Amino acid sequence: MARLGMPWCAETVYNHTVPWIRNVLDVLGIATAAWLLVLLFRRARGQAAGWIRPLLAGVLFLDGIWLTLIVWSRLSQNTAASSSGGLSPDVLSMAANTAIFLFKFGWLLAFLTFLRRFALPLGERPFRRLAVAITVPVVLLVAAGWIEFVSASSRNLFDNLQSLSDYFIIFAMIGAGLYLRSRAAGLVSREAAKAWIVLGGLSASIFLSLGLWWIVGGSVYRFSPAWAAAFIPLMFIALNGSLAAWTIRFSEALAAPEMVRFDPWPVSDDLSSRWGISKREREIIELVKQGLSNQEVAGRLFISLSTVKKHLNNIFMKTGVANRVQLVRLFSGSERTPAEKVKAL
Repeated sequence: MARLGMPWCAETVYNHTVPWIRNVLDVLGIATAAWLLVLLFRRARGQAAGWIRPLLAGVLFLDGIWLTLIVWSRLSQNTAASSSGGLSPDVLSMAANTAIFLFKFGWLLAFLTFLRRFALPLGERPFRRLAVAITVPVVLLVAAGWIEFVSASSRNLFDNLQSLSDYFIIFAMIGAGLYLRSRAAGLVSREAAKAWIVLGGLSASIFLSLGLWWIVGGSVYRFSPAWAAAFIPLMFIALNGSLAAWTIRFSEALAAPEMVRFDPWPVSDDLSSRWGISKREREIIELVKQGLSNQEVAGRLFISLSTVKKHLNNIFMKTGVANRVQLVRLFSGSERTPAEKVKAL
């Protein structure tokens, strides 16, 4: 590679050093990813499994993007160096882009599952509808991209999809990181709150850096394509390394129920004192208001299903409502108790 304005000796050092650094970064990145996966596998049991598993799945999808880039780069080099047949560069590029595109949205679904376990007020049925609403268009867009490639030998649709999905995920992850930080303020455990604040900050800062790179990366690439390409493994090393450090630092808090236990949600104090609603019953009422089933409430509060049903029966008796719909309306201010209805007559 000829470098404009670069002395011959500097060009020689450049051409021999950059590939060596890239190989070192790739090996270091793979080792960091394996370290993080081992840490998460060891903790994917017990009370923390509900949110560790989606985080583990998200890490697998995210590292799958990077490993696809590595394999794609190596195969492209071999294809270019070989005079024999094999996969054409265009087919190889389409296959790699398809894998990257699917990994992106698999990771997005895993991260939404992770958020839902912790801070996203979304019941099982609405979440399934959201997952279908994301998955179906993604599959259709991938099929349309391949149809365009086979019929017209064009990759315009896929190139545009990659760019749009990059921007969407960057903004989504920055917003999710900030949301995690704000949501953590309501946790009972200060150590757990600190853990989620740190995780939210890591997510927001790393993807903000990625977004800035998307803005200035073109200029850097024009100056030095090889050094610019080293940014990707550096980002994955930073992401996997910071998540591994976070897992080790907060290993005790990760296994505690307080990781996802909040202070009582804002059910009206006047309504609570009026019927003698306990702290635990207030928590259950707010989860019911969010649309969670009895089983999901039990999982969120780390209690048994029978205990949830017992609490709900006590709440029904205290308030005089007959079902969950009336309970939600009552504590949303749109339902009156039977006694109030009689008095109104």
